[in-house]
This record gives sequence, C-alpha cells and structure tokens, in this order.
Amino acid sequence: MPREKSIWKKDKFHHVTTRGNNKQVIFRNREDYQAFFRILTEAWERAPFTIAAYCIMPNHYHLLIRPDTAPLSYTMSFINTPYSRHFRKKYGYVGRVYQKRYFSKAIDGNHGLSIVSRYIHRNPIDGAAPLAAAMEEYAHSSFKHFANPELSAPLFLKTNEVISVLPPGYQKNSQGYMQFCQRTFRDKRLNQWIETSEIE
Repeated sequence: MPREKSIWKKDKFHHVTTRGNNKQVIFRNREDYQAFFRILTEAWERAPFTIAAYCIMPNHYHLLIRPDTAPLSYTMSFINTPYSRHFRKKYGYVGRVYQKRYFSKAIDGNHGLSIVSRYIHRNPIDGAAPLAAAMEEYAHSSFKHFANPELSAPLFLKTNEVISVLPPGYQKNSQGYMQFCQRTFRDKRLNQWIETSEIE
C-alpha cells in the first residue's frame, strides 16, 4: 500500500478511487457488487470507518471515506485485497486486477466535501454512455439513500455528513441535497480537484 505520510490525514474524509487494470470491468454482475458490499461490511467490522458517499461503477469505484480507528492504507487493505481474491477465484483471472492499488485525496473543508460527494453521485449519469437516467435509479450508489431516507442503509453510511454541510441556499435535508446534486454546474474548486486528481 502507498505510504501514509502523504496520503492519510487523520479525522478527514478522503476521496478514494480504485480502477480496474487497463480500465477493465471488475464488477461484471450483481453477485460481484454484492461481494464488494459484503467485503465493505467485513472491513468496517475490523477497522471502523464512516462513508459519506459511494458509487460502484463497472470498472472502478469511488468512496468518500473517513477511517475512524486506523490508517487509510490499513482500511483499504481489508477492501481491495479480498475483492481481488474474489475476482481472481470467480473468473480464473491471472494478472493485476487493479490499475493501481488505490488513489486517495484528503478533503479540506465543507465545500470540498459537498462538491466531491456530488461528483461521486453524478458518475452514472455524466459519462459518455450514462448508466442511468437519474442518480436515484442507479442501484450501486449511495444516492438512493439520500433520495429515500427510509431505505435501509449500510451501517457504515452516514448521509448526514454531507447533508449537514450543504452550501447556503439549500435546505439541510434529503430534498436539499438532491437539488444540490441535480445542478450540473462545475465551480472552480471542483475543476481544480478534477485536474489534480485521478478520478476520471
């Protein structure tokens, strides 16, 4: 795993992404997504963390994650290694599953937290070939839990982490967050984030 001195900042959320090697699909069917969420739960049980937003795409995933008890690399080892093992065993795969082990960037301030969560949730609809007509229709994203607070959510997901820091002009509730995410503008802060990150 990468060295923690430049990656993990205690008590901060991090935008973490892992992509399949050569952009290959690493989540091929519903069973793969289910396996990944089972692994997330098992990792949370071993080294508790908080996730404010997530989106699992066919060839990569995004987590907005704050490790609560251990360094980020320790947490990620409980996620990426077991899923790589699952993928290799199920598909008889030989070679690297991931392009890199993972990329992470610490998020500073409430504004960063809100805009990165929006970026994560818009992934399925903003690509060249959208995977859903609306964010709430994509099954493998946390946005459905914002759209429907009554929906049973994973224990590690805390939607209020981003709802509580919405910028002025938005109600700090699920409806306000949905309105915020439905806006398609990109401000300078988000553009700078994309230009200096590996989240494309």
